[in-house]
Amino acid sequence: MKQPASYISDHLLPVMTVAFIGGVALAPLMDLATTSFLSYETALFGLLLLLFVLYFLKRSRIVLCLLIPLVFVVGYYHCSLQLQPPISKKHIYHAIKHKTDVVLIGTMATMAGYDGTTSQVTINAQSIRREEQAALIATQGKVFLRLAGPWPDNLSPGDLLAIRTELKRPDSFRTPGVFDYAQYLAEKDIWITGFVSSPLFLHKIAENRSKLHILYYLPEVFRTKIGKQIDRAVPPDQRGIYRAILLGDRSYVSDETLEIFKGSGTMHILAM
Repeated sequence: MKQPASYISDHLLPVMTVAFIGGVALAPLMDLATTSFLSYETALFGLLLLLFVLYFLKRSRIVLCLLIPLVFVVGYYHCSLQLQPPISKKHIYHAIKHKTDVVLIGTMATMAGYDGTTSQVTINAQSIRREEQAALIATQGKVFLRLAGPWPDNLSPGDLLAIRTELKRPDSFRTPGVFDYAQYLAEKDIWITGFVSSPLFLHKIAENRSKLHILYYLPEVFRTKIGKQIDRAVPPDQRGIYRAILLGDRSYVSDETLEIFKGSGTMHILAM
């Protein structure tokens, strides 16, 4: 036990970092829907209790070795919590179980992206109304929204919108090697997606905004304004690169350009 403990002691930070990343990497591979979080909490409590006992017994070498599984479980537990569906019953996830046409009231939370076919924004939901309902129902949570065509110039982050849209839970695929879109969105705390067929179904609602509201959405407002300046000043064939590097928006970058960056090993430039 002396040699491993000495190595851990001399390289404590990198060893603990690798253990934490290992736990985070394992969580998406497990079937989280059937896993009890009580088991995680029991394992964490048991390891912590054992570490305290060993520490007071002056077994420092054993404590150092047991830190690895402890940090591994912490990483696994942390990531598992992020990938679990929202607990709050008011969350829009629980209101949308299948594809549903609704009127969504929410605040535009992000700068709009555009891939040449559809626009993409995130909406902070406030309320929804189904066709069969007479009144709006309060809700919460993020909705990843797609609009056929470019996003209207008069709608910016921070605007309160009334949207006629089709909402659904994103499809999840657990086939090895296949990109899991639902998991990707879950990591961003997005559990519902929507599609709007026309800009005519987007309506801006007048409201009195607080200073806190303005400050909260100010970074995305600045990103939007900078993006519009890039669109005016930069030729279309170079626009996507500028937006990707300066704004972190890769939606304008063509698939061919992305493949060139991947092949040259410089993809990290666009991932800033």
